[in-house]
Amino acid sequence: MALIANTGEKARLVRVVMLLQDLLQKFPKRVATSGTRDAITRALRASGSPSASSLNIELVGGVSEELAHGEAGGDLFGADAIYETAELVETAEMVEYMPSNPWSVLFFIDFKHRPGHLEDILLLVRACTNPEQRVTLLLNSHMARTWGRWYLE
Repeated sequence: MALIANTGEKARLVRVVMLLQDLLQKFPKRVATSGTRDAITRALRASGSPSASSLNIELVGGVSEELAHGEAGGDLFGADAIYETAELVETAEMVEYMPSNPWSVLFFIDFKHRPGHLEDILLLVRACTNPEQRVTLLLNSHMARTWGRWYLE
């Protein structure tokens, strides 16, 4: 599960995470860009949610805080993680052991302003929309809530 939001959309993604935190706990791995992870962590702590300590979110790509920020490469590391998973599946011939959607990506793009790192965003969107990658791409709150209800059924 990857959680990524442009600066203007972090609050919206945080609200969705708060709503779906029980579902997110079910994923064995959660990654986020550094700014998104920080926003989620602050909101969980402020709410007093028990998930504040148990909803472990790693930095996307396992890189430093500086590199995991969207404008400094976080979106690129997200795309790389998606492609890397696909390569591991192909080389290990473990397709039958992989879930039908190895990645679910909540990616909230700032629709009001043109981000300065548009090329990085487009690369991540291309990685997520490539049918060979089997990614569930959720681009807004409505999609995320609908997916959450479907996933829990």
